Amino acid sequence: MKRQLKTVVAFAAATAMTMASVITASAATWKQDAIGWWVENEDGSYLKNQWYQSPESGLWYYMGTDGYMLTNTTTPDGYLVNADGVWNQTDVASAQQNNSTLTASDFIIYGDSEMNWYNNSFLDYCKEEAGDSWAIAPYSRDWPITTNRGISFESSRADVINAYGNPSQTFSEVTAENDSMYRYYTQIIAASPDSPYHDDERYMINLLNPLNGVHYSMNEYCIRFYFDQNDQVACIAYLKDFENINYHWY
Repeated sequence: MKRQLKTVVAFAAATAMTMASVITASAATWKQDAIGWWVENEDGSYLKNQWYQSPESGLWYYMGTDGYMLTNTTTPDGYLVNADGVWNQTDVASAQQNNSTLTASDFIIYGDSEMNWYNNSFLDYCKEEAGDSWAIAPYSRDWPITTNRGISFESSRADVINAYGNPSQTFSEVTAENDSMYRYYTQIIAASPDSPYHDDERYMINLLNPLNGVHYSMNEYCIRFYFDQNDQVACIAYLKDFENINYHWY
């Protein structure tokens, strides 16, 4: 599949799971089995990929992708929970201090021959081609690249966090509501079925749909790493002005 750089004029909003994404429902009940603890709702569903604050104690817990409470680890949004699954709020300061700060060199891309025309720099590409508009440069295992901090498609989520620090945003699944790049691709498919990029857009929809990811930003520029169910890097996207994505071609 031939990856296409996209430069378009746009609108969209992107949100991600943060500490504000929580549940404090009094009807929820703690359950336990041989594997661990989870929080079950009144209707039998259970919490996953989000924080839960106990209405009795006020303590915070994080429910993982399988619904079980995380223990003795760092949550996807960069907070430490102890052996009892409790988040110690004194860790906030250290977690925030460890947040990544991107620099211009982080937008150097190795392995993309098309970027050679722009000194291998997504920033230079945007200055030359995007102007005041926004731009997307997505990569997958079919178009492998290496970031300036050594992340490739052989890397894991832990490798990304170690290289870049705690992300400014995390998202537990990719949807049109929480990921503007996915929203852009789905809108292109819906609005322009005869688009010359039809096959590429459909490829990106199929690629992104089952993924989760993390977000790092520098002013209007950002890098997003998307992970598969094994927490391996499946997609790396460089974006400019992603919050203003629209679905109209030049």
